[in-house]
Amino acid sequence: MLDYIKAGWKWLLSAIGLAFVTLLISYALQLILKRAILPWFWRLVRGFAHLLIIHWISLVFAFFFVLIWILDRSANLWVIHWVGLLFVFFAVLIWILDRKVYRLKRKDLTILNGKVSHLESYVVKSFEDDFKADPNRNWDYRGKWDLIPGGGLSVTQSEKGGITRVGHLWADYSFEFTAVIVTLCIAWIVRAQDLSNYYMIQLNPTEVRPHLRFRGKWTSLPQKKYGQAIDSKDHGLSIKLKEPIKVRTEVRGWEIRVYIKDQEIYHHDDFFSMRFINKEFELVPFQPGVEAVPPLITGRVGFRMDAQEHGRISRCRVRAL
Repeated sequence: MLDYIKAGWKWLLSAIGLAFVTLLISYALQLILKRAILPWFWRLVRGFAHLLIIHWISLVFAFFFVLIWILDRSANLWVIHWVGLLFVFFAVLIWILDRKVYRLKRKDLTILNGKVSHLESYVVKSFEDDFKADPNRNWDYRGKWDLIPGGGLSVTQSEKGGITRVGHLWADYSFEFTAVIVTLCIAWIVRAQDLSNYYMIQLNPTEVRPHLRFRGKWTSLPQKKYGQAIDSKDHGLSIKLKEPIKVRTEVRGWEIRVYIKDQEIYHHDDFFSMRFINKEFELVPFQPGVEAVPPLITGRVGFRMDAQEHGRISRCRVRAL
């Protein structure tokens, strides 16, 4: 009977020891990973620690049962008791240290990491395209988007246009590229939610004409003052067909600025503002029965040349402001 009691105590202590050893190793690895060690040594330790984390359960079981087997073979039951108590002592000590010393730091780091991740989602990541690979890789487009030998993109007959596959939450950025007007005009897109909701800037040899596409339709001023455009301005530059020009568009908050050859040709402080439309999609003052067009304060970039409009694009990039 005494032997059964001893055996029961031994396996009970074994189970308790196993639980606390698991906790001990887990916390120990966390503490190791939190410390800053010499960079060259840290990479080695971190790689080894990651392996331990992955296989820690197997290692704990193996170590503990080997220890119990050795002690059992030597019949030192009192040693087993002391080992179990020692594990309990260190586990409780580390738990207290973790709760009192590291809990606040861990909480602060979690909050900080959440805020950083939230802010990073609104920052433009590095985006560039020299148009030497399949456009489907970076662009969601409709119509004729064809690569030009040696680098470049030809766009025409693209009624819906095309936009980047990334950048849904881009907010303040500069959209830059080199373009050639082959026929009629070129047009580019900013703050696109999708291919049915975006702002478009159209450029021909004499004018710059901003557009707003909402739910797949173009909004316009009453009596279509500028056709399908919401504004129009003579840029006063010498722009010729089939001549390369550098284009830069900056969007920041509610503001837009358009530069051609580093010269500003269009600026509007309240361009990305709330607008209202009637049933004919005409922009009208707020009044009963009109529909609100919410401002698009984030979104992707792209290009659109429809029907006989034709342009060539090269060296496109987006950068944060």
